[in-house]
Amino acid sequence: MKILFESNLINFFKIITFAVLITSSFNAQGQENVKQDYIVSIQGDTLRGKVKFKSDSQLILSDANSGGKTYGPEEIKAAYDKGNYYSVENVMGTKKFLHQVIIGNTSLYQFKLPTSKEQFYLKLNDTVLAVTKNLFPGISNFLVSQCKETNYTTGTVPNLNYSLSGLSALVIYYNTCKGFGDTQVVKYVPKKIQLKPQVYLGADMSRFKYGEKSRNNAEDEFETGLGFVAGVSVKLGNDTGLSFRPGLQFSHKSASVKNLPVPINNTTTVDLALSVNFIEVPLLFRYSFKGKNFRPFIALGPHVGTAFLSDIERTPHRFSYYEGYEEDSKFEMKYGILGEAGVYFNDILKGMEVKLRAEKSYYENDMDLEYLQNSSLQLLIGFNINK
Repeated sequence: MKILFESNLINFFKIITFAVLITSSFNAQGQENVKQDYIVSIQGDTLRGKVKFKSDSQLILSDANSGGKTYGPEEIKAAYDKGNYYSVENVMGTKKFLHQVIIGNTSLYQFKLPTSKEQFYLKLNDTVLAVTKNLFPGISNFLVSQCKETNYTTGTVPNLNYSLSGLSALVIYYNTCKGFGDTQVVKYVPKKIQLKPQVYLGADMSRFKYGEKSRNNAEDEFETGLGFVAGVSVKLGNDTGLSFRPGLQFSHKSASVKNLPVPINNTTTVDLALSVNFIEVPLLFRYSFKGKNFRPFIALGPHVGTAFLSDIERTPHRFSYYEGYEEDSKFEMKYGILGEAGVYFNDILKGMEVKLRAEKSYYENDMDLEYLQNSSLQLLIGFNINK
């Protein structure tokens, strides 16, 4: 029974994960067809496909019919990649692909790869200059002084820090003081870390057993017990891709075992019935796939908790416990790993998700609860508190 339960639990989680991956692949393909990336050639032709930048002077355009073709700034004049618009600009005699941030009388550009440092560029009087950290103080002081010469007093001088937000504020301030505030276009605003709380609740099915190091028979396993889980979590990160989900939850687990051997002699046994409450902190790393109306996801991470208000019923056979034994033998700390797969529905209420969670837990207990562990399967429903 023990081997069958754990085998079914593992296989069930594998099937759910596989189904999520298959669903997400079709969903992601559908989204790609709705809004593909593209490039614009020198001749003005629009070529659609997946755009991947290798550097500020090289990109690869690939589609379903080709493995990818490399382009340089001399061959195209613009590119669209994941909602961001890139133009080809002449930087002191060298053509580069630059990400448009602010376009106006004075323009701001940026370029960054996941493996490289962020680079900034300013376009002043049709000349594009690289703004390095060393040059930034001089350039920013010059622009602010130009505004002071125009007696521009209605705007507040921005904090002069070398970052995308700092440079954006500086360029907006400068364009406004020069009278071009209404014609500038802010094309990119960096995404902020989104904090979205969610409440969730659901049912828990657990199977306890003793570990191999236990003085009790490691083959003795508890009957499957039913419980429940309720908690709150916070999303740190974006809606799609990788995010971090810390939380705080309350869980209740129950289980029982009869005629558990007690290492006194060959005839001593005990019946155990457990009803235990835990306060836990799950720390999940979650990957959400793209989708329009729903987003499949998978998650994995550790959890730790402490027991409170635990009820342990012991019925000994052919022996007696010493006074105070039950006080010495109780549930304390627990720790383990969680894995889950599910689907998030964006248009239901403020956002709702249904997920299956698998849990493996170990317990820091003493006496006849030493080396206790359990496997759980939970069905949870979660609701966003805000959109």
